[in-house]
Amino acid sequence: MFKRNWEKILFGVIAFIGDGSANYAITGLWTAAQLRIPVIFIILKNGVYGALEWFAKVLYAENVPGLRVPAIDFCSLAKAYGVDAHRANTIEEIRSALQNALTQTRPVLIEVETLFRI
Repeated sequence: MFKRNWEKILFGVIAFIGDGSANYAITGLWTAAQLRIPVIFIILKNGVYGALEWFAKVLYAENVPGLRVPAIDFCSLAKAYGVDAHRANTIEEIRSALQNALTQTRPVLIEVETLFRI
């Protein structure tokens, strides 16, 4: 099995991902957990497949089903895959979760509810 000494890497990775896009490759959490890759996943949660909703508007497609993805609990999904997860919705909670995540040697997911809507 592929193993790497991630502790020797002098930089970190912070991945900002929308909740709609996260569903395309959510199993990447499992890979990060199995390989103990110290990546921080920040899920920006607005309950919408934003890119697909925008694209549907460009194509004048109305009432496209499945573009709203409300109430997906990414913290529970992450934990099921073996990734530490935290929900953070205030500046203080985000700061605290990020500071904690930066000290970890394994993957961490931070779910942040956003107000942005397309």
